[in-house]
Amino acid sequence: MTWRDDTFAEFEKGEVKGVSVAADGSVTLSQAVEEYADTKALHVWALARDAQGNLYAGTGNEGKVFRIGPDRKVDLAGALPDARIVHALAVDAEGAVYAGTSPGGRIYRIAPGKAPALVCSTGARYVWALALTPKGDLYAATGGGGKVLRISPDGKVTEVGTSSDEHVVSLTAGQDGTLYAGTEGSGLVYRVSGGRMQVLYDAPEREVRGLAVGRDGTLYAGAMSGAVRLEEGKEEPPRPRPEGASTEERSGLYRISPSGAVLKLWESGQPLLLAALMDGDGRVLLATGDKGMFYRVGDDGAAAVVARFEETQPLAVCAGREGDVFVGMGGAGKVYRMWKGAGTEGTYISRRYDFGSGARWGKIAWRAEAPAGTAVSVQTRSGNAEKSDDGWSEWSADLRDASGSPIPSPPARFLQYRVRLSSTTPGIAPVLREATLTGLQENLRPTIASLDVLPPGRGRPSPEGGPPPQRAPQGGGGGNPKPGPAAKQGVTAVQWAAGDPNGDELSYALYVRGIDETGWRLIEKDLKTTSYPWNTESTPDGPTLIRVVASDRPDNPEPLALTAERVSEPFEVDNTPPRLTSLKALPDGAGAFRVEGEASDETSPLKRGEYAVDSGDWNAFFPSDGIFDSRTEPFSFRVTGPSEGGHVVLVRVTDALDNVGVGKVVIRTGTK
Repeated sequence: MTWRDDTFAEFEKGEVKGVSVAADGSVTLSQAVEEYADTKALHVWALARDAQGNLYAGTGNEGKVFRIGPDRKVDLAGALPDARIVHALAVDAEGAVYAGTSPGGRIYRIAPGKAPALVCSTGARYVWALALTPKGDLYAATGGGGKVLRISPDGKVTEVGTSSDEHVVSLTAGQDGTLYAGTEGSGLVYRVSGGRMQVLYDAPEREVRGLAVGRDGTLYAGAMSGAVRLEEGKEEPPRPRPEGASTEERSGLYRISPSGAVLKLWESGQPLLLAALMDGDGRVLLATGDKGMFYRVGDDGAAAVVARFEETQPLAVCAGREGDVFVGMGGAGKVYRMWKGAGTEGTYISRRYDFGSGARWGKIAWRAEAPAGTAVSVQTRSGNAEKSDDGWSEWSADLRDASGSPIPSPPARFLQYRVRLSSTTPGIAPVLREATLTGLQENLRPTIASLDVLPPGRGRPSPEGGPPPQRAPQGGGGGNPKPGPAAKQGVTAVQWAAGDPNGDELSYALYVRGIDETGWRLIEKDLKTTSYPWNTESTPDGPTLIRVVASDRPDNPEPLALTAERVSEPFEVDNTPPRLTSLKALPDGAGAFRVEGEASDETSPLKRGEYAVDSGDWNAFFPSDGIFDSRTEPFSFRVTGPSEGGHVVLVRVTDALDNVGVGKVVIRTGTK
């Protein structure tokens, strides 16, 4: 088995620390990421920064705002009354922090060194986002009524517009003061200008949570189809999916020019796109869940994975003063910093390669570029648990031969490799382009889950394991049920269900023996299907067994090939038809006759009796005890109304395996 990583789609599945995965599938040094502060709260929902370098974090579930100083010291800026979650923050030119709460829909102002003061109650249940325009005007995006509100310095609330969706979840302002808003429900993007809201785009995804505006006024809208689900707490309100909305899990980034032209720049199978931010180079940074991935997308749509966090929900982003980026996390209450520019070292850890069972390793090879002053090192580790911290081996020593180094890790089910990139020369970085590893699965025995021998002419067994007996109608009434189509004499279907844990191709052999015999006789070998039409005509009647043997020989050399077998339950082979004896016809008054006799079968119970006069239609009859269910059945039935002269009455009986016995009796009526 061989695994190869050489594309963006493959490398994206791994873990990046200080490296990025570019659109062409190359891995190189990227922004360094470090833990910046720990608020000790459950979730960081919002981030904002003031001119002095203080960072503010809005958290849940206790409705607190924390101040993180340039020295990384964490202080409580304010605990907001009657609030559980602070979803929205904004900082004005004077350093005052505005905080929007949910539920309750209140907005507070926290002036430097002062306690929180209520600015207004919006009348909405949720304040999802706040935005300050360059002129200092404060706007709020709310949920529960889908309104965008303007809040004056004295706390007066003015409705700017109402969306057709219940929740306006994102809000940002361009340099010219134009506001843009995104909704949850139908995925609408609005321009808010001149006191009115205008739809710019209706995204196919259900929610537009990330908005960013470039220097030239181009709007970037990040849309997603998933919903935020955190392990603890219930911060998000229950919001049903609109009727007709897409159920496909995906996210996308759209570029909307000032003229209104829309282009889809990027899309991903990641269901959550939680935040968007412009970096200092005019590219968009996207925070996605539920794998904690950070992407950088250029204006040409080229994307790179620049970070992956252990916490899976990066909920908030904020630009720093020197091109760095702060990231607030859900589920841990931590804040991380992504530095601007490439670091001096980074690590790429591959996904866990699952060989399905214990495996012996071959070699790992890689293709990389390491200019002078840079280095690339490769290690491996292995384990049998899906989580790589549960009993896995230690990382191996550095492997030397890029063209193919033997993998030194212990045999196991899972394997990972790690690549360390480093540089001592500014502006020069190594590049990993491809990694290939091989291993041989331990061969596991095939399995046979079931083996069924079906009665002739049947594709599957009846619930009782055979056909139901024929019963006489209540009250002794007649009836002429037509017999079913005759089965091909002596042909029995053998069916089985088999599989192989390694996914190997299987071949099968079938054997038969009587229950009183000791040796198996081959029926057929090298079968590729799991059913076989077996002709039993050359097999003696009586209790019989079938054995099927499955082999993985088609995919394994002889010394390593394994087999499995299964023996059926005993079943009857019966190719001998029933016999009719003591068959006679006696006058029964008024020109009628009574036909009597006895039907018997050596092996199987009888199931049906029929008669026909002069090759006419077949008519059912029943045995003397009213039900065909034994190997011997006396019978008597009345034939009425034959015309004068000689007639032949044909009598046939059928056993449980559809063998048919036929007899006849001649009757004469009238004077002839």
